[in-house]
Formats: sequence, structure tokens, C-alpha cells
Amino acid sequence: MSTTVRTQSGTATPPVADSAPSRTDDASATLSARLERVDRRLNGRLPLWTILVATIVAWLVRFDQDDAFITYRFARNLARGDGLVFVPGQRVEGYTNFLWTVLLSIPERLGVPVVGFGQVLGLCSFVVALALAHRLSARFLDTRGRRLLALVVLCANMTFLAYATSGMETMLQTALILGVANLLLPTDGGAPRRWAPWAAAGLLGALALLTRLDSAVLVVAIAGVAVVSAVWAERDRSIRPAIVGMTGRAAVAGLVGLATLAPWLIWKLDYYGTVTPNTYVAKAGAPITARLLYGGVYLAAFFLSYGVFLLLPRLRDTWRARRSLGALAPAVALSVIWCGYICWVGADFMEFRFMVPIIPFLAVVGAVVIDPVTKWSRLLIASLLLISAFHRIAPSPVIPVNSISALDEAVRPDAQLGLGHDLARWFATSDPQESPVIATSTLGAISYGSDLHVVDMIGLTEPDIAKHGLPAAHYYPGHVKMATIRQLLDARVDLVFGTALPARPDPDRRTYDVRELIPTWPVVDLTKLPPDARVIEIPYLGDRVLPAIEIRRNPVVDAAIQREGWRTFGIDRGCRGEGPADELLVRIVSFTNGTRTCRR
Repeated sequence: MSTTVRTQSGTATPPVADSAPSRTDDASATLSARLERVDRRLNGRLPLWTILVATIVAWLVRFDQDDAFITYRFARNLARGDGLVFVPGQRVEGYTNFLWTVLLSIPERLGVPVVGFGQVLGLCSFVVALALAHRLSARFLDTRGRRLLALVVLCANMTFLAYATSGMETMLQTALILGVANLLLPTDGGAPRRWAPWAAAGLLGALALLTRLDSAVLVVAIAGVAVVSAVWAERDRSIRPAIVGMTGRAAVAGLVGLATLAPWLIWKLDYYGTVTPNTYVAKAGAPITARLLYGGVYLAAFFLSYGVFLLLPRLRDTWRARRSLGALAPAVALSVIWCGYICWVGADFMEFRFMVPIIPFLAVVGAVVIDPVTKWSRLLIASLLLISAFHRIAPSPVIPVNSISALDEAVRPDAQLGLGHDLARWFATSDPQESPVIATSTLGAISYGSDLHVVDMIGLTEPDIAKHGLPAAHYYPGHVKMATIRQLLDARVDLVFGTALPARPDPDRRTYDVRELIPTWPVVDLTKLPPDARVIEIPYLGDRVLPAIEIRRNPVVDAAIQREGWRTFGIDRGCRGEGPADELLVRIVSFTNGTRTCRR
């Protein structure tokens, strides 16, 4: 089977084989042809059925993650009238998803469960993203069958399915970016010459930035690809008018976007005193070499964990057979640009969340690669599906990326969210000013459930920690700084929960070795804790406890200790060389963040 390919200018190029010469020319030798026959039997409704099935699966694999609860808390304070703040009275922009946060304030104001609302809103964005991705594939693929195959490949990606319901803004961001791409990316006739699509793209691009700031990378890249493609299509004619015309259209998109963003930027400057999110300050400062290295490993882990190594023979054949085909160039270019951005910022610790916006573009390339049918095709597809499904449990053994399952388990009602509710019950007072201040580096569910004054130990909502926190000894995404002992004391913190890692209680315990507390509060030198600091074992996960470090005495905490019968322990700071209770855990934390405790 061969296909005549049209260039950006609409002229035809010589037919190019769909597959390697060793493939059969029978139409049944492609998956896309088979899908097209099925679609004809369903009267063209296969895309609708595919999206419906994917939506059901996305709901079945739904999950929550801790960072979503940070947004929920901002939204709740906004709905209460306290403003867009994490702690009432402290104006700090500890989020990067303004539009998503404002949308989530609606259920908080109406008394509707925000977790369910966030999941449903994400699922609606997911359906829109699938529809837009299917429509966009017509820019890259020459047959209806291949466009159907690209949709199936996208719907089979577990990362894309899971982030439909994570409570994060990821899927809304993706839908808006795909909207911009549908407006601007070239068709057979080249990039749009009319002004209206560019103005609409400017508006959608601005909404994408309001949803998540780093959308600017892809929005600008899409506009750039559109301009370059239009100019390239005129290379055999007078190129100067094309450059002037497309630059003017891009300027219109930019002006519409700026007009949409300007009120928000002015408000931010007035409300927070800066247009730079505090989250950016907290995550900045890591060495560029460390960020690039981690980002590169992150990307390699994503592709390898989705079985790209199984496709290497087909990638070779596809390259040989389609080296003259440029239709996929925009999808590849946008994917490469975004991957470069991921490396520049040092990737993420969540299960490949940063990859979601470009997975629709990767699915287009994947459809071309897996299309030819061979005697091994069934085994290959079954293997790829199993590998994708496995991501619901663990994404990659290569780097410390939290799996979807681990992210979900951390915020279950009987885990960190439940701990937050317990803290609200244990430390309930008639005067909120008397309630203890707690510090944690797993900020979301604990802070949302407790509704207490919570200090973020990695600085996302704390400007002083973001600017002057102690740098971590080793790079780990989003955890490049840690609150010092002095900073928490100045913030009037009473209890430090840190990373909220549970431990099994030891009935024979008499004291805590200071090194046992490294997982709770890494990076800093814990031998310099206040002289009267102690450890309180707080019940967690039924049969476990959390070793919370009390650095200031609080009457409400003392009352809870007496009432609940919690055990308290002194801290042995001798560093005498005796191994801590969980040496492996200490080593893992020391590797990811480093520690200055007991270091000579």
C-alpha cells in the first residue's frame, strides 16, 4: 500500500510506502485499515465509542494526589472570603494554577465535595482533550484509519487516563493546548491565514497560562510552528509578504492573549506584591547539571517504561520507509521542545505528570510506528497494553518517581487526609490562635483535612523558606530547599511532621536516636534541636505511629497527650555510631535529599 503525501503548500509528492519493503501490500496488513472497516460497520461512531470506553476506564482508575489538596485549601479560603491564600492573613502565591483554583472555589462555596467536583471537572476536560486530539490528528495522518489508531493509542496510555481525575489542572491545561493546536497547526492548505483563528488561539493560549504557567512553552511553540510552516509553504514564491503577514497574525494572537492576562497580572502585583509565584522561587536554585541529568533520566524512564524498546525494529523500518514524509514534523518538534523544557526544569517526582500535554502528539507518531501488521503484532500489542496497565501500580524502577498507586494511597481517608481530620479533632479549640502550628513537607491532605495553621517545610507557601531555606545536598524535583530549625521556631511551629512517614511502635523504646528522625526532617542538623525538644508518637494507619518532633510546648498538645495516651520520648543526640532503627530508610532519604545530622 502506498500513499500520496501532500506538503504544506498542498502540492503532491511521489507516493511513499507505508511500511518496509518486506511488508505485504494487502490492506489488511495495517491496523488502521482494520479499524477503518470496524468504523464503517459502526456507521462512523468508533471514535465516540472509543472515547466513551476511555472515559469509563479513566473513572475506574481515578486517584487523588497530595498536591491537589494544596489547591483545594486555597480554593476553600477563597470561598470563605479569606482571599486566595493558604493561611488567612498571609498573602503568598503558593500555586501556579489560578484558573483551576478559582473553578474549585465554586464547590467549596456551594458545599459540594471538592474532591469529587475536581475529578468530574478533570474528566470533562479529558473528554474534550480526546475529541480535540482526534481532530488534530488529521493534521498529521493521511487516512481515517490511522487517525482512529492514534486515538486508540492515546486512550491506551495509562498516564493520560489516570491524570483525567487526579484533582490537578493537568487535563484542563492539555485540552486548552490542544485547542490552540487545532486552531493554528497547518492543514493541507498551510497555516490559517484568516485573523479569527489567531485571535481565538490567543484567548485559549491565555486561558492555558491561567491554568498553568508553563503552558507558555507549548503555546508559543505551536504559534512558531504555524508561522514557520506558512513561510516555508511560500518558499518558491515571494517569501517576504508571507513573513510580514504571518508575523502580523501572530502579533494579533499575542495582543489578545496579553489583553486577557493583563488584569490578572495587575491584580497579582497588587495582591501579592510580585508577579513571580512563590512556588517558582521555592523550586529554583538547583544546579543546571543536576536538573538536566534528572530530566534526561526521567524522559528515558518514561519511554522505556512504556515499552519503546519493543518498537525499535519498527522505528527503524518506519524511518527507512518514510524519511521524506514531513507531516509528522510539527508533532515531533512540539514533543522535542517540551521534552527540552522538562529537562531544563528538572522534571517532576509524580508519575510522569509532565508528559501528559505531549502524549497526544506522541500518540500520532506511535500510530504510524505500530500500524503495519506482522505475525508478531498481537503479541506486541498485548505486551504494550500490559506495560501501560502496570503504570497504575508502579511507573518505573529506574528513578524515584511516585507511582499513581503510591500517590493515591498517601491521601486516602485512612492515611494523610485522615490524619488531617484527626489533627483537627485532637487540637480543636474555641480560639484558633491557641491551636498548635504544625510543619510538614507533605503539605496538601494534612493541611486541608486539619484546617490548622500549617507551615510548608519546602517553602511552597513560605517566602522566607523559599528564599533562604537550607539547600538540599542532592537534587530531587520540588524539594531543593528545607526549612531550618530557626525558621520553624520563628514561624512559631510547635509540631514537625515532616514527610509524615509511619513507623511501627517499639514497646521497649526509651529514647529516639537523632538519626532516626532524619526521614522526618532531612537536610538539617537535628543535633541542634532545642534542648527541650522531644518526640511524640501519634497514632497513624491503625497499627503505626508518626514520630512528630515537638520543638515548642503548647498547652493544647499537652492536653491531647494526656487525653489520648500518646507516648513521648527524649532525643539522644550523641551520634555514637549505633545504627538507627531503620537504616535503609535513612539511607534512602540521605540519598534523595541529604542530611547534615551526625556528619563529621
